[in-house]
This record gives sequence, C-alpha cells and structure tokens, in this order.
Amino acid sequence: MPGQMINEIKARIAGSPKLSDENREALLQLLKVLRTEVTDLSATSVEDAYNITAQAYAATRPEQNEDVIQDAIANLSSSVKKFEGSHPRLKQTVTDICSILARMGS
Repeated sequence: MPGQMINEIKARIAGSPKLSDENREALLQLLKVLRTEVTDLSATSVEDAYNITAQAYAATRPEQNEDVIQDAIANLSSSVKKFEGSHPRLKQTVTDICSILARMGS
C-alpha cells in the first residue's frame, strides 16, 4: 500500500500547476528516496512505514485549505522524529519534503 500511495503522490506532484519546475523535480527525487526508505522501514515496522506514507499523502492533497495543509505537514514531520537515530536518511528526506511543501503551501 505505501508504494501505491507514493505513486499517487508522484502523480499529484507531476501534475501540480502550483509547483515550479525546480520544486517539482526536487520533490520527485525526494519521493524516490522516500520509497526506498519506507521499503527499508517496512522490514521492521510495516505500521510505521504505512503511517509515514499516509502522512505524506495527506500533506500533498491538492484540495485542502492552507491550515489543513500546514497541519498535515506538521504531522508528517513529527511522524519520523523517532527514526532520527535508526533511519537518519528517512528523517532527512521527510524534513526536506516538508520544507518544500511548507514554503509553497503544497
């Protein structure tokens, strides 16, 4: 299921008129890393891998108002805090995704 959600996020990003080419490309590259990191995490915690992917999915929903988007970004960011030591690349990737989305309002 996380792979399917990441594919849907990728489609949203690819088709979003809100994104500059630079931000679109950066997010698409980060999604590749996210897919790898979530796959690795799912070997030890399927639930956490799903939750992180679901939070990313929620943060990129296009039909949301700004407050909902910011809440979703905050939830995504907090969902990886406990992995800072064990999965630092996952933490950094999610932090980078959140940073781009926050600057743009998704």
